[in-house]
Amino acid sequence: MNHAGESLSNVEVDAKTIAQAAGTSLSNCNIGNFRANADGVTLSHCTLSDGVNGPGSYTLDHNFITSDGDGIDPTGSGYKLIEYNKIWRDGSRVGDKHQDGIQFWQGGNALITRNWISGWQTSAIMVKADLAAISNVTIDSNYLDNPTGYYQLYLCPGGHGITNITVTNNAFAKASYTASTCGDKVTFVHTEAQRQAAINAGNKSANQWIVWNNNYVASTGAIITPPGGWAE
Repeated sequence: MNHAGESLSNVEVDAKTIAQAAGTSLSNCNIGNFRANADGVTLSHCTLSDGVNGPGSYTLDHNFITSDGDGIDPTGSGYKLIEYNKIWRDGSRVGDKHQDGIQFWQGGNALITRNWISGWQTSAIMVKADLAAISNVTIDSNYLDNPTGYYQLYLCPGGHGITNITVTNNAFAKASYTASTCGDKVTFVHTEAQRQAAINAGNKSANQWIVWNNNYVASTGAIITPPGGWAE
């Protein structure tokens, strides 16, 4: 996909498809891997056997995504909208691959909403700043599970820090091993307004606070307390 604004549909190919030009879109397809190298890319109503990656900005909606590695591996600072997708694996591990439904090692700038994510041996979503800082990620109204793994969600500052992270209204399949901060001390608050008020008041670390609200156990509706509890 090398021409700006190009739109393709009904593509059937078990190989990598690369979006090289801005504003390209692919729909109703059955492909292997999708790589977004450009900005403003859209992928919708497709089946992918080898995940999504790339540094571009994109919208993923109403896709079925699986992979032997990560389902979606966002990099880059471009805005990413990931909504209404089924991101699934069978729960097994392939070799020594690290397998998450969605994995951030760096970047951010994403809205992840109304997805069904399950079967990844490591986690449903991992936000762990090992390669570079991660900022501006909202995880809202998703179903999160990893029946053969441990924590369903990782929120880890790592070596570079995570800022402006919001986790709200998500249904966790398991009542235990809901979320981990990888042993790092993290401050959780209830609302974005609470975090923003502290930022406005000059608290230099407040953008590192994680907003956590109305996350619950799918089977019971029980509200989940964040790791280490909320800030007073």
